Amino acid sequence: MVALGIDLGTSSCRVGVWKHDHVEIITNEHGNRATPCYVSMVANKCVIGEEAKRQVPSYPQNTIFNAKRFIGRKFNDLEVQSVMKYYPFDLFSKDGRPYVTIERQGQQDFSAEEISSVILKKMKSLGEVHLGVPCEDVVITVPCYFTDAQRRATQNAAKLAGLKVLRLLNDSTAAVIANGLASDRDLESDEHRILVIGLGAGALDVTSVQDQWGVFEVETVAGDCHLGGEDFDDRLVFHFVQEFWSQHQKDISLDPRALWRLRAECERAKCALSSATRADIALEYLHDGIDFYSSITRAQFEAICSDLFQRILDRVEKVLRNKDSVAEVILAGGSTRIPYIQTMISKLVCGKLPVKNLNPETVATGAAVMAAVLSGNLSPKLEDTLALDVASFSLGIQTAGGVMTHVISSSATIPTRKSEIFTTYADNQSSLIFRVFEGDNERANDNNLLGIFELSDIPPAPRGVPRIEVRFDIDANNILDVTAFDQNTGRMKGVTVSGPAQNHAMDDSYQQFMDEDAGTRVKKTLDWYTSNLRLLITEDKLPGTVKASEKASLESAVKRAEEFLSMAEKEGPNVERYEEMQQMLETTSLSILRKHGTAPS
Repeated sequence: MVALGIDLGTSSCRVGVWKHDHVEIITNEHGNRATPCYVSMVANKCVIGEEAKRQVPSYPQNTIFNAKRFIGRKFNDLEVQSVMKYYPFDLFSKDGRPYVTIERQGQQDFSAEEISSVILKKMKSLGEVHLGVPCEDVVITVPCYFTDAQRRATQNAAKLAGLKVLRLLNDSTAAVIANGLASDRDLESDEHRILVIGLGAGALDVTSVQDQWGVFEVETVAGDCHLGGEDFDDRLVFHFVQEFWSQHQKDISLDPRALWRLRAECERAKCALSSATRADIALEYLHDGIDFYSSITRAQFEAICSDLFQRILDRVEKVLRNKDSVAEVILAGGSTRIPYIQTMISKLVCGKLPVKNLNPETVATGAAVMAAVLSGNLSPKLEDTLALDVASFSLGIQTAGGVMTHVISSSATIPTRKSEIFTTYADNQSSLIFRVFEGDNERANDNNLLGIFELSDIPPAPRGVPRIEVRFDIDANNILDVTAFDQNTGRMKGVTVSGPAQNHAMDDSYQQFMDEDAGTRVKKTLDWYTSNLRLLITEDKLPGTVKASEKASLESAVKRAEEFLSMAEKEGPNVERYEEMQQMLETTSLSILRKHGTAPS
């Protein structure tokens, strides 16, 4: 069985295969080892790669690029809204997701998954032509900070392309595998900790990896899946759009062809500034017959992008907690060639550590190596290769007061399985609704909602008696499944948590939850919170460090809430009064419980 390794980048894509005890990066029909991630659809013809990129000036609104920046996202996400006006094609919302509309024998709409599937199908075809055999199995690289939704969308794109995903491999992990394979370091030596900084066109990956005896164990990750070379291009485009406006009082962002020409020239200028201190912009007949000539210095570029550089630095510092324990720093991705970034990293490690710049094919090489390992290749060179990845985000459930209760912490080695026990908050309660989130913020609503599901048909019992085990499973692709299990009856419900774009279709429980009137929802929340606090008090589950005066304050607050709920059954107070009582109860309880290292659940 032959398996391919694909580096599905933002601006370009590479495919490799393990053959004759080494990785071969497969060339396309133009003899290039990298294929631009461009798809152009004109009339009844669809072209991909170099040919599609050449068609942008002629068909700017029918040529799609950077689809990876929108995959698995919501249309209203800031990352989508902030950049869409600088693309020559039209993005619009469909079922809450970003779609591209193309005039091609009538209007046609395409999702980011569908565009990515076209590119993946092209890579599959290149592999099959090169090897002379069908290729269905693949390892695809993704940014380490891709969310659950983005990973699922990538898997869906691969499925549409006729591919079976053996593994979604983090970009930085792939880079470490390739670097380790090419390294002459003695595998029997002591552990070797590597800091990997990957910065390509669309995403930043920062990873600390421990390499020992050929086993690459990821220890911690940080990153930003919307921070890369395209963002530097966007800043330059915005800068020159403003300059053109100040000179001619004309907005070229409304001209797709002019916008594309300016974007291409900005990308060229950005690359030139890596080796020169000044770059010129020269565009004849840019808009309304007006020629546009300008220039930009490296210092100006660094000032324009200063906040982006700071974001990179923040992510690196998050991972680089102990500079002395890191033996090597490796840089991957074209954007790491920017002099300011290299200087910034060198200063961060005090210039004491070796900094290695890897070639652009490193990620595809690592993917091909992992594809060979997972497909059962028995090459002696691969027998000691093993990569242990980690969860990119914490995963958990919203509990009383909107608190995020973590079930799996970020940087936990995957695959992994963890569980928590939950119970009912009312007598004879027949169902429980769970809201599943990913993220590291303390408040659940500050994290990313993955889905809402309901376990129903719980037998009648006093509150607190049912024991519902909620089990979180993360597979090697960093994708989550949740199972709810009633320990008293043995009843189980398995739920595959879909990404945000598909949350509402996961089952009917989400819609039922949203269809409840506001008064019912806030009443349930307050009732649940009050019952859980009462349980902590009556069953003596409060921390032993809680003072008698604090316990009395908590008892008083709970009693007020219980009296309020009793009155509400008769008088039916409005939503605002429910929310005021909820706020009072949260403020009192959390101020006490957090002081003693706990929170109601």
